Amino acid sequence: MADMDAPLIAMLVALGIFLVLTIVGLVALIRQARRLLQNAQALQSKVDEQLTGLTSKQQETMELLAAVESQSQNISEGAARLTGEFQRLSALLNEVTAARARLRNPFSSLFDF
Repeated sequence: MADMDAPLIAMLVALGIFLVLTIVGLVALIRQARRLLQNAQALQSKVDEQLTGLTSKQQETMELLAAVESQSQNISEGAARLTGEFQRLSALLNEVTAARARLRNPFSSLFDF
């Protein structure tokens, strides 16, 4: 009976060692997975922070762009008004020049036939 028990005991010892090594391996694997998960969460947090910052900067940029567009529109409108005023000024100067010419020679209009 002792002869038959030795291989059985050896097999049980080998099975026990296999189970212990398997459990140790699983524990190590779980620890690695946990570390990997923590690193992924930390990376996700950093990405979220940077994304929030970028979104904030994008909003600021959009506001600045809207302000620039508004100022550009104001400048265009001002330039159009200024052009109109210069045209009016030019017309007035032409009238003044014509009036001066008439004042210098008041009888010239009599000869315009």
